[in-house]
Amino acid sequence: MLAANIAPETSESIIARAAHKSDAPFFCPECGAEVILRQGNRRIPHFAHKPPVTCEYGSGETEAHRQCKIAIFDELRAAGVPCELEKSLPGARPDIFFFWNQEVPCAIEVQRSDLSVEILALRTQRYHELGVFVLWLRLFDNRLGEAMYAPRPWEMWLHAAYFGRIYCWKDSLRIQPVSLASITRQEDYRTWYAPGDGEARLSGGQRTLKRYRKPILYQECHLLTDFRPRLLSAWEGKNLSLPPRRLFLVQTTLPTIHPV
Repeated sequence: MLAANIAPETSESIIARAAHKSDAPFFCPECGAEVILRQGNRRIPHFAHKPPVTCEYGSGETEAHRQCKIAIFDELRAAGVPCELEKSLPGARPDIFFFWNQEVPCAIEVQRSDLSVEILALRTQRYHELGVFVLWLRLFDNRLGEAMYAPRPWEMWLHAAYFGRIYCWKDSLRIQPVSLASITRQEDYRTWYAPGDGEARLSGGQRTLKRYRKPILYQECHLLTDFRPRLLSAWEGKNLSLPPRRLFLVQTTLPTIHPV
């Protein structure tokens, strides 16, 4: 976590990079337990729970996640956008909370790989109930430049929720939209016989791969100039359920930069 409370009975917080160990104690804004300040030349200053750890808040974050959050926060502040790190909301705690166009409440959540689809859907619905427009971000990596990619369930959920795109953070306020296209393969036709009835059957032809997708990269977008808030109703499909949601997303058609 990048921010902690200065006392267990208050919501007043301090950012880790502005804190000093002499200012201790610090407290987790989620569970109220005391946390310790970790600083160093090779990592982003942050707070961590004292062992044994029973609170999930702040656990599982990598240095890349912390770097993403602090970079977006700094860029938004430099642009004069009202924003807060890890703001406490009723039933939610976004990584970054800010006001788009100085008035529309928006949240940015940097997705961790261990978050389930169920929790992702519940948090998205909670932001909807709070009247907050949310942007779920994935960290960009080189696997999205390969010809075949095996997306995780939460990536496919976000892909559906954001109209066939996932949004990946590159640096600063640069966001890379990515589509995950189906991959079909041509298989040779063959004849086979089912046990018992002896009837000949034919298989082969076009087959859609179930596990893999083809990443298609679109032109990079800017968080403040290309994204807009959008209110969406619930949607039910064959194998997918999307709750009512308020999303912060790109609504224009984007040119591809290179299909992989």
